[in-house]
Amino acid sequence: QKLHPWASGLLGFCAYVYSLEGVTVIFISIYLTSSIGVFGVNTSKLAKLGACIATLRDPWIAMGDWNLTQEELLCSSWLQKVNAEIIKPTNVNFTSYSGKGRMLDYAVYSTSAKGIIHSIRAVHDVPWKTHKGIAMKISGHLDASLAFYMGTPKSFAHPKLKQNVANPDSKRPKRKKEIADK
Repeated sequence: QKLHPWASGLLGFCAYVYSLEGVTVIFISIYLTSSIGVFGVNTSKLAKLGACIATLRDPWIAMGDWNLTQEELLCSSWLQKVNAEIIKPTNVNFTSYSGKGRMLDYAVYSTSAKGIIHSIRAVHDVPWKTHKGIAMKISGHLDASLAFYMGTPKSFAHPKLKQNVANPDSKRPKRKKEIADK
């Protein structure tokens, strides 16, 4: 397992490279901004993800909280641009508890990954309350398989850097300019 070079929470997605029995798969964890559809920052996130996907040779699977219904993503033409399909959890009718309940957590995969996807299901026992998690089982060579659990990436605030205050009693040698100013 290694983090892909373009993995960044700032982009709205992170990527991980997994190799299993000679099959390499790029797993992408995605989080799109809620309540805005395929507009604003989500358009930018999808464009950046699409540009990164265009550089890949290996099959890829993007899982997470798309904050879009499958219909919204289908209508955006993004799937056609990246040559991908959607697969949703088979054990539930919705993954988001807000409102009437909607299917917002699912996977999108490159058509080259179709043969390795075994199943996808919703996971009920997760630490966050508004969505269910999703788990995917993939099959590599022969009967080898990997269960991959991916949660929604959470944004985080960067900690404020501590401001160092000059200590007048410091033992640091004075600079020429400081000596000249005296």
